[in-house]
Amino acid sequence: MERPLSGPVTHRGQSGLASASGSAETSAPSGNGLHIVAMVSAVETLGRLAGVTVDCRDPQRLADFWSVVLGGRVTESLPGWRRVTVARGGPVLTFQPVPEPKAGKTRLHLDIAVTDVDEAVDRIGLLGGRWTGERHDYHEGAVLVMTDPEDNEFCVVQYYRV
Repeated sequence: MERPLSGPVTHRGQSGLASASGSAETSAPSGNGLHIVAMVSAVETLGRLAGVTVDCRDPQRLADFWSVVLGGRVTESLPGWRRVTVARGGPVLTFQPVPEPKAGKTRLHLDIAVTDVDEAVDRIGLLGGRWTGERHDYHEGAVLVMTDPEDNEFCVVQYYRV
């Protein structure tokens, strides 16, 4: 296992200084007096994203909503908890019951790739979610901010072929 770098490093004649994140910035002369800079990862992956847990007041309602949005199946992971597993893989969504309602902006959100954002808005509305009215159009696609039935924000993203 490689260890995070903590000082000057030498790699194939290149020298540089490691950052606190474990990646090292290296530079090498380009032949014209300039240095070419590249970031080199110095830490192995610690794990993989297995799931996302959502605090909510009604785990069954949110699990039902997300199982339709993602095409997954709902199971009980612990008494009162619900889990959505998607057949084609990926992280599972677990819904943990909590007594308090959501307060403030969601600091982490899911991006759901769709083929048509307008159709997605309509279908999500029928499931109990809603479009916030916020839309961002970029060269590579459109992003619409949505909420689930408990007002947890997520985005539907339609990627354009560039």
